[in-house]
Amino acid sequence: MTSSSSSTAAVDSGHKIVEPAGAPVAGVFKAIPSLPSVSTDQDGEAPSSRRSSEHDASPDMTNGVDANGVAGTAAGLTPVYKNVIFDFDSTVITGESLEMMLADLLNADPKGKEKMTQIEEWTKKGMNGECSFKEGLTARLNIAAPRFADVQIFHERYCPSALSAGMKELVDDLQASGCTVYILSGGFTDVILPFGAYLNVPKERVFAVEIDWDPVTGAFVALNEANGFVESKLEGASRIKGKFEGTETLIVGDGYTDFKLYEQGITTDFVAYVEHAEREKVVNAAKANGRGCARSTAELRERVFKQ
Repeated sequence: MTSSSSSTAAVDSGHKIVEPAGAPVAGVFKAIPSLPSVSTDQDGEAPSSRRSSEHDASPDMTNGVDANGVAGTAAGLTPVYKNVIFDFDSTVITGESLEMMLADLLNADPKGKEKMTQIEEWTKKGMNGECSFKEGLTARLNIAAPRFADVQIFHERYCPSALSAGMKELVDDLQASGCTVYILSGGFTDVILPFGAYLNVPKERVFAVEIDWDPVTGAFVALNEANGFVESKLEGASRIKGKFEGTETLIVGDGYTDFKLYEQGITTDFVAYVEHAEREKVVNAAKANGRGCARSTAELRERVFKQ
């Protein structure tokens, strides 16, 4: 995929993110609540519209959960936690955003399958704590560095259709009940922000890896180390831990890096979210030290709301 032609660059002075002209400034992406040009799935129906029909069709709700196990906003819910922090990849959404974003790009590459396998292996190493986060991310970007145009294409194709089933309803219920929701991720802020906007999670509560883009070509220039998340999720989270001190705070995610936030005392609880990815090391840690595992948002809501 190629980026747009050159012209005057835009700069987000808050994050020092340089972007290609014609693109939204990092940190102020517009939400994409409805996408008329998403690709269709096997039955010829757009994923975003089918997800909406699945979630909205059933009027029969028990404790805010319909017959399909999908929750909708319901009165009288009492949150267990003051704050709930969600991981993004394989938790808020159904897969790993970097791999998803690069899939089409690498499909056009004669060595695309080989490169994607290498990228996935580095992802697994990072999730299992076998390499530092920065090392793994640098390796993946060196294999196939994305351009800003690829980020925009990712939004058009996957926001909001890639959200985990029931995630929108769960986040709505948490926030309506007085819980503060955050997204902390080792993914790219530019990728996550439109999903956060769709979920009504303000950009001030989204923390992830910042990217500098070339102002002319839109190519990846460098990882921006200002907020610490490029070093590791633990380092980034430690810089904002004051937001969670003295409160009941849950971290929900599929990676060992998520468990480490609980282990280091940044959060007071941990749930392994294993609907899309189940990692033995993470599952064992959650069972021994946290509140176990959730295989769906329906199971997760049993842990975040008082029963």
